[in-house]
Amino acid sequence: GNERAGVELFLIDEEHRRFKATVVHEPYFFLIPEDRTAANGNMMGGLSHDNSNKEELHAHDQQDLQSCYQDLLTALLRLYQPKGLSRVELLRKMDLDAPNHLGQHSQTMGGRPMLKLVFDNVDQLQRVKKEVMDILRKNKQLKADRGEEFEFATYDANYVHGAEATITTQKQDPLASLIDIREHDVPYLVRVCIDLNL
Repeated sequence: GNERAGVELFLIDEEHRRFKATVVHEPYFFLIPEDRTAANGNMMGGLSHDNSNKEELHAHDQQDLQSCYQDLLTALLRLYQPKGLSRVELLRKMDLDAPNHLGQHSQTMGGRPMLKLVFDNVDQLQRVKKEVMDILRKNKQLKADRGEEFEFATYDANYVHGAEATITTQKQDPLASLIDIREHDVPYLVRVCIDLNL
């Protein structure tokens, strides 16, 4: 089968006997796509933000995230599964670099949309990360070349006159919506210790 990443721990019990344990833990990094849900800041308009509706709010948000990013999820899996990508998880995570990370919408929803790319081992992660970094560089250059109009065109698909063009652009290359990468440089041992509170 496929090699899996793990850490071998050498431990001492209460009676000072030594033993070892192997902990398997999947390496991962996060990708940040353009926030297609930001345009829908009022998407929860009919729902109040009190605790009784929090579950309903998050369930609705998960559906919204799935529909907004399905093309991107599919493209990532198609491209990188053969290179070792195990799975992609769609979640929200606080990003202190986001311009409105303290805003009510961001706080209520739990942060900005992110894609967690999970691998069986570190070699696979490094291989895919290298390719993703090239895509991010190209996207950054494209955005710089096109300037403000590019940002406007991809930011709000709710404008009827721009929706068709935006959707077409996204369909042509869903990876063009990737804008940044996070936690890609955390050493594997540190990642395991942080995640498992070791």
